Amino acid sequence: MSGKPDYKALLFQGMEKIDKKEWDKLAKPLKTPLLEWEWLCRMESSESICPKTGWYPVHFTVWKGKKLVAAAPCYIKTHSEGEFIYDAIWARIADKLNIPYYPKLIGMSPVTPVTGYSFLIKDGENKDRLTHILMGIIENFCIKNKLSGYSFLFCDYKFAENLKKFNMTKWFHQGFIWENKNFKDFSDYLALFKTNQRRNIKREISAMEKNGIRLETFCNSEIPEEFIPIMYEYYRKTND
Repeated sequence: MSGKPDYKALLFQGMEKIDKKEWDKLAKPLKTPLLEWEWLCRMESSESICPKTGWYPVHFTVWKGKKLVAAAPCYIKTHSEGEFIYDAIWARIADKLNIPYYPKLIGMSPVTPVTGYSFLIKDGENKDRLTHILMGIIENFCIKNKLSGYSFLFCDYKFAENLKKFNMTKWFHQGFIWENKNFKDFSDYLALFKTNQRRNIKREISAMEKNGIRLETFCNSEIPEEFIPIMYEYYRKTND
């Protein structure tokens, strides 16, 4: 006997087919909530993320008995929409070389350009070995299904560093993050600007008030439910 754990790999074509408790045992300890079962499943059940929109869920899992010990949420893509990356040049080069760029496989939290993606691995397990197993499963899946390749987007920094062992190429592109530099109120923020800029900003705010436009802030559960379809409509029209 080798003494190595008896692992079993399973592929799921949808989050609803995966046990929520087992998945969240791996996802809850992460810094991001965007890989938790509820988030990913809602994406799929709402049909925001589904084959009709060009996202085919293929979630790779590794089990030890009845316990889920590792998982990689992934999607087959027939386009690059909703990834918030700039790979159009790769698609153009592939087209000139008569190489099919789509379909491809990506690992990310769909339509969510927030750093934090990684494989989900149970605490106390051999992370290197399970990462190696998942990478092997993913590569074989791509070869078998004739996918052009696989990419992991908006990766957790430690996870990205670990992928170097698998001859993955790190890819950087610009992003913008606003940080609160100990601002206690809006006046502290305005202090960063020049006098003329501050004056213009205050004038614009006053103009809104004169025109009967009121600004209110709602956080989390404070957001009225009737606002949600309005917010969605604004989002959709902005992207259109």
